[in-house]
Amino acid sequence: MSSWWNIEITAIGDFARVKELEAKLEPTPEDLDDGYAELFGKGAARSDRPFHIVQRVERHGGFITISASENYGGENAIRALVAQYPDLVFIGLFAHDYPERYFQFEGRAGEMAVREYPLPPD
Repeated sequence: MSSWWNIEITAIGDFARVKELEAKLEPTPEDLDDGYAELFGKGAARSDRPFHIVQRVERHGGFITISASENYGGENAIRALVAQYPDLVFIGLFAHDYPERYFQFEGRAGEMAVREYPLPPD
């Protein structure tokens, strides 16, 4: 059984560090040949990638947006990224595949604060 987390992140900071983060999210030729790409999306299996699936990355100078998914441990994957890049400022949200709640987060100086919100009824 899977437990997928949908993740949206925006980060800002030094141009070189944001570009370094972007490079971690890019697929390698091995990613495209490993079989996971067909099942889960481009670059899904790379072990040094912060997330299982990276759907979209857009960078403009020292500003980056990331749409990703993580199977199990979505919050932990974000916390690890924030800790790895303490000189960047992160904001975003993540939600579990069971839509009863969602979470907003802010990451600064390697630390992350999270707030949980219930989804309003339709």
